[in-house]
Amino acid sequence: MRVPHRTRRAATRRPLSIVFAAAAAATALLVVPGALLAPPAAHAGDPVSFDGRYVVDEAGVLGSDEGEVQDAVQKLATEQGVNLFVVYTDSFENPSDRGAWTDEVASINQFGTNDVLLAVAVDDRLYQLSVDGGFALDDEQLERIETDDIIPALRVDDWAGAAVAAAGGIDRELGGSGGEGTVTPGGIPAAVFWVVALVVIVLVAALVIALVVRRRRRIDSSVSAQAAEAGPTLKELEQRVGAVLVDLDDAVTSSEEELGFAVAQFGTEATATYTQVLAAVKTKRSEAFALKQRLDDAEPDTDEERRTWSEQIIAMCDEASDELDAQVDSFAALREVERDPLSAHTAAAAELAALSTETTEAKTRAARLSERYDAHALQSLDGSVPQLESLRVLAENELAAARTEIDAGKSAEAALGIRAARQAVGQSRTIVTAIAALESELDQAAGTLAAVVADAERDIAEAARLQAAGQAQPQLASLAQTVSVELERSRGIGARDPLTARASLEAADAPLDAALASVRDEQERAARLIVQRDRAIATAQNEVGQAQSFLQTRRGAVGPDARTRLSEAQRHLDQSLALATTDPEASLREATTASQLASRATATARLDVSSTLDNYNNYGSSYDGGGRGDDSFQGGLLGGILGGLLGGDSGGSSWSSGSSGGWGGGSRGGGYSSRSSSRRSSSSSSGSRRSSGGRSSGRRGGGGRF
Repeated sequence: MRVPHRTRRAATRRPLSIVFAAAAAATALLVVPGALLAPPAAHAGDPVSFDGRYVVDEAGVLGSDEGEVQDAVQKLATEQGVNLFVVYTDSFENPSDRGAWTDEVASINQFGTNDVLLAVAVDDRLYQLSVDGGFALDDEQLERIETDDIIPALRVDDWAGAAVAAAGGIDRELGGSGGEGTVTPGGIPAAVFWVVALVVIVLVAALVIALVVRRRRRIDSSVSAQAAEAGPTLKELEQRVGAVLVDLDDAVTSSEEELGFAVAQFGTEATATYTQVLAAVKTKRSEAFALKQRLDDAEPDTDEERRTWSEQIIAMCDEASDELDAQVDSFAALREVERDPLSAHTAAAAELAALSTETTEAKTRAARLSERYDAHALQSLDGSVPQLESLRVLAENELAAARTEIDAGKSAEAALGIRAARQAVGQSRTIVTAIAALESELDQAAGTLAAVVADAERDIAEAARLQAAGQAQPQLASLAQTVSVELERSRGIGARDPLTARASLEAADAPLDAALASVRDEQERAARLIVQRDRAIATAQNEVGQAQSFLQTRRGAVGPDARTRLSEAQRHLDQSLALATTDPEASLREATTASQLASRATATARLDVSSTLDNYNNYGSSYDGGGRGDDSFQGGLLGGILGGLLGGDSGGSSWSSGSSGGWGGGSRGGGYSSRSSSRRSSSSSSGSRRSSGGRSSGRRGGGGRF
């Protein structure tokens, strides 16, 4: 069930809150003496000075709901003696680290032991709950407040609700007794003050409360009906799109791995049904990614179009996941044949041993490539050698633990360990193959670059001849100049980065070649088009292949954008190959588009991986990977073998991960376990990560992305 949006929630507060709102307003000057003072001007996003207020709304998201927040924090101050300060800003700036930002706010406002700060960066979708080191609540209680009270409201943009829930959570965790003996600033005991105030307010409100209650009920009924009819907001739909696409893409990749294991063990006939199901699911996945690309492209779309496409993507992904889930029981029955974990362990150990020589050769090849080529030429191999080592350690650790479990009679646990080891071996082979393929592609590019240079030189010369004869088109000189610049660049970088030099020169020469086509005879034009088509297809195949191997072996860290670009690149490449013989010109266009999308997919994926590793290094390096060895954890994390475990600022997964496993089922939720019974891997999840933001001050707390 969808959590109601804030604008719908605002009308559903209990009618009695109207009665107490007046009392709270009447005592505002007593509880917060400087409430009406205006703050000094400051740059939005900088640490703020509260100047006697409890709430600062720089982002302008509270509106008429600010009174509700004021009521909640004033009630907490009166009953518990705890001051909750709330600030909403666009982003955390000067400093940009959320922990350091809240520390600066605490310093500016001279916060004490009972002063709590909730800071929310609306545009960046980050929050931080900060308390003094001596505050009464421990870290576990603070985490409960974040997880149970703050995050659920923030995720549906219920800005006021987050602050109100935070106040309620603090009151709950303090046991509701922290305000005993509290007095107001005027020296009147709090209990006496509130009794008198409530008596007065009740007398005043008695004449109108019946009408207010009746009106509130009508409003609630109307708003609830409208919310149910409207369904999810567009923003909620688009957030859901990214999650289901990542989930399905990981499920397909893991299912392919599982199917390969099953075919090797049981044969093609026994696994024919699974092969057909997987092929159908991959088709749906491609269609869903194509729609996602339409949402992401530069062409403007109406809200109605975006809503329709988002709903179509979600429906496609759910349908595809259902098709995989439907195979769970039958696939489990097939797996019942595998009753001998010791034999499976022996086979997996043999696979790992056989991989050793290949891995050594791959490392040697990578070192040789780094001597011959620039880092840009080898960017698709970033981190591949360390990943090989991490995967090897992971496989060894899993097999060692599995053997212990076999000896202890724990067949189910052993089988999961053996499966993880085989996945690690499979991903290692993918990396080994990618390194060898890149070496071959670079050598081939170096050989074909000369021909591309020669074509560009002929085009420049032909353009010059036409200009001299007065037959040139107006734009010909500009196009020729562009090619000349790229030609000189390719000569400079060609030896160290032939793939980039060739692709860039081909892209620059294509418009000039098209402009010259009108003065060439048909036979010459067709011949040149065929050559260009073949080169473009070869380049696209190289780019797509590199992107696929990079994403597959690091899928645990890669988000929906890179996956969308890669899926679209593959679709355009397939279209290029299909048109190659019937429409060379269209085939050339499709291949060029495929190359561009694949390159963007790799670049986006590298950013995702870098962000995930930053999070791991900052917050996750002490995690023991389920007791299987620290050295292997990073490799299993990136490869999606362990499931997603990181989150927070990078927008990735979280400590409270989604499912992990293999073929069929469990793709849409569940807690992380290194020995999950779920059968299909997914690194998609959401949750909260405890972190102090790397601070070394006297305050503590937690926060992250919501």
